[in-house]
Amino acid sequence: MGHLSAIVIRVNRHASTCAQWGTVLSALGTLAALAIAYSAFSVQNTQLKEQLKRQSQASAEERERFLSQLNVQRKQFDQFVNAFHNQQTATFYAQVHTITRFLQDHPSLYDYFKRRPNLRQSAKEHSEMVRARFQKATAEEQALVLIGDESLADFMDTAYAQRETLRPETGEWNTWWNYFVDCYDENPLLRELLSANADEYTVADMLKPEHRYQQYIGAAHRRTP
Repeated sequence: MGHLSAIVIRVNRHASTCAQWGTVLSALGTLAALAIAYSAFSVQNTQLKEQLKRQSQASAEERERFLSQLNVQRKQFDQFVNAFHNQQTATFYAQVHTITRFLQDHPSLYDYFKRRPNLRQSAKEHSEMVRARFQKATAEEQALVLIGDESLADFMDTAYAQRETLRPETGEWNTWWNYFVDCYDENPLLRELLSANADEYTVADMLKPEHRYQQYIGAAHRRTP
C-alpha cells in the first residue's frame, strides 16, 4: 500500500489580487513540474512585493501596466492549478477502475462489494448476507474476496490522503466519500480488514460513524447524520 507524499503550495497574499493555493501531489512528474512553478512564482512574488511598495508613487500608466502583468501571472498559475485538478480526477478514476476490472473478471463476487441493484436490502441486511455467504464459500472464493477487499481498502486510503486535491466547490471528494461509506457499511469483511490493520490505514478510523461526517469538504453532495 502506497502512501503518497504531499506538498503544499503557499502563495503570499498581495492586496486583494493574490490568494493561497494548496495541493497534494501524487506523481513524481507533477511534483517536479510544480516545484519549478513554485520556485518561479516565489521569485516573482519577491519582485512583486517590492513593486507594490512603489505603487503609491507610480503614475497611473505604470500602475495599470503592473496590474496587467500581475493578472497575466495569476491566470497562468490558475491554469496550472486547474490542470492539476484535472489530473487528480483522472487518477482517482484510474484507481477505481482496478476494482471495476476485478468485478468484471469475477462477476459472481459482485454481491460481496455492492448492495445495488438489490435496493430492497438494507445495508445491515446486505452485510449479514455477505458474512453468511463468505462463511460457506470455498477457499478459492474467500481468497478472491479478500484480495478484492484489500484492493478497495488501498484505494480508499490513497484517495483519503489526496482528498484536498479535488475541487471542493463541485463536491467531487464528497461523492467519493459517500461511495466509501456505503462500501464500509455494506461489507463486513472490508470493515474487519480495516479494523485489523488500523495502524496501516488512516481511513479505517475516519469511516466510523462517529467520525465520517467530519470528512466532507465543501457543501455539495454532503450527507447529514
